[in-house]
Amino acid sequence: MAGRVGGCGGTFVGRECHSLLGYLQRMEFHRYAQTARRHGNRAFVLTGTGTLFAWHALQAVCAARRRGAGLPRGTSFYDTHSLTEDNELTFALQALGYQTIAPHGMVATTDVMESAGKLIAQRERWYLGALRNIWHYGRRMPGHLRWVYWRQQVGLGVSATVTVTYLAMVTGTVAVTGAVQFAWWWTLPCALLAVERTTTVWKMGWRARLLAATFLPEQLYTLLLTWAYLRALMTFLRGGKGGWQAT
Repeated sequence: MAGRVGGCGGTFVGRECHSLLGYLQRMEFHRYAQTARRHGNRAFVLTGTGTLFAWHALQAVCAARRRGAGLPRGTSFYDTHSLTEDNELTFALQALGYQTIAPHGMVATTDVMESAGKLIAQRERWYLGALRNIWHYGRRMPGHLRWVYWRQQVGLGVSATVTVTYLAMVTGTVAVTGAVQFAWWWTLPCALLAVERTTTVWKMGWRARLLAATFLPEQLYTLLLTWAYLRALMTFLRGGKGGWQAT
């Protein structure tokens, strides 16, 4: 099977930083590495930060692009029109039957965004690029891969819908009654989530444990990412191309 490995990329870790926003991204990346290990060290995206490609796999990608056979038509190894070229090349390799792996212990340090504006710009590009790549590939992508990647997008969409609905309900309740009634049983799912969040960053040390256990910082961070996803989704549905920004 080693001959069918098309790319080998490290799971990414955020650089050292002093801001709360940057550290929350480091926690997010730490959890991503755990997800890759749970799926047999599979790389869902061969990170542009540090990846080794098999030369024969890149040749196969380029040849398939030129023929327009199995891959969207193109003239190079990368799709230069993609907002997320590392994600698109991962799709290309997998569509041609190659494995993409992230071996345990192989890591690459990446940047973190230390302002909300830069983070939203970065994630909006990531989300929009992923949506466009999935749509562009369509049935070219094997069925099991469509299930994996579309399931991720459905999950993001459901999360965004629930978040918007919840905020609208809370806002409406406050507007009508002037207060929000507290129900004790809401503490149970919140407590379970806090435990899960804390255990999954335990190895990062006391700061990550504290942030996860206090619950609120990560929930606000999630709202910020949800906002970025909604912006990307609206751009995608309108047929917008988006743009690349230095992040």
